[in-house]
Amino acid sequence: MDKTGKMKQIEQMYHDYYKKKDVKDFYINERIHLYHQLVNIVKMLPAGNVVDIGCGMGGFIELLNDNRINALGIDFPIEDLIEYHKKLKCNSFIYGSISDGDTVHRIRQLKNSQMNSVVSIIDTLRHIDDRSILFFIESYKPAYLLIKESQNSFYMRRRRRNEKDLRLLSPTEILGLFDKYEAKAIYTSKFIVMFKNPGTLLLMLINLLSPSYTFVLKRKV
Repeated sequence: MDKTGKMKQIEQMYHDYYKKKDVKDFYINERIHLYHQLVNIVKMLPAGNVVDIGCGMGGFIELLNDNRINALGIDFPIEDLIEYHKKLKCNSFIYGSISDGDTVHRIRQLKNSQMNSVVSIIDTLRHIDDRSILFFIESYKPAYLLIKESQNSFYMRRRRRNEKDLRLLSPTEILGLFDKYEAKAIYTSKFIVMFKNPGTLLLMLINLLSPSYTFVLKRKV
């Protein structure tokens, strides 16, 4: 199956996912602390724009814009998401697939300088096949990637068995996937410790010991 077909499968899964009240409540009410932490990270980067892949209910986008950070969220054209986004103060959302060249074109039109941008991928990379995410990143070429992943360690499975399965990537695997980027900083579980410019040995240790992490990558010159 090509990358567009796989993204269609994932889109259908999320149509059902966002109809659940407990799912909506989680993203609206329980993720605000995480979003504040991520906004603080973005503020430390010399970047003017943020594009959030898989923005969901849009809480991170709204908080970024409240902090005067120019942010744009992208997600599938799911009715429940679209209706909820209409209630937010910001109107900063695009609906489509990152495997679609037209979606990338629309984002580039809205963001004047993609090389001055951060692309954030919060607990979303596990659902996206490599070809789709690499197509978007190499079409857009952001200066930074902000990636959060959970439960890597012993639960990690690199390849998904089907569209409903999770694949969980370690920091070293993320560096291998995005080989045009280098490690700038990594935060361990619950942002307890931050390491700047982590080397391979440290990342391998985090692979084993940290059940979740937030990773900042910078595009190589």
